[in-house]
Amino acid sequence: GKLSWFEKGTAPENKTAKLFKTRQELSMALPVMMEDSVASAIANAMLLGDKQWLTPEIRERYSAAGLSHVLAISGMHVGIVVLVFSLVPMLLIFFKNG
Repeated sequence: GKLSWFEKGTAPENKTAKLFKTRQELSMALPVMMEDSVASAIANAMLLGDKQWLTPEIRERYSAAGLSHVLAISGMHVGIVVLVFSLVPMLLIFFKNG
């Protein structure tokens, strides 16, 4: 019979590419939409896990306050949530057709 992407061990690349493209677009849009560059840098780190906008000064302030882990963990959790929500529909299709 026909093997699903799950059985082949290959995820549909177009869905993954769309997720990364959307993340990149959001990362570029936040600084434009938000007037405060510090706030947009922190939002990017916490919401998208994208720390490229954080200046050394912002990093140092979070580190001095003992909160640098918040930036890393927040972005990681958002990434996990996105991953779960992207995989659920694929798994539902797999088990429905499986």
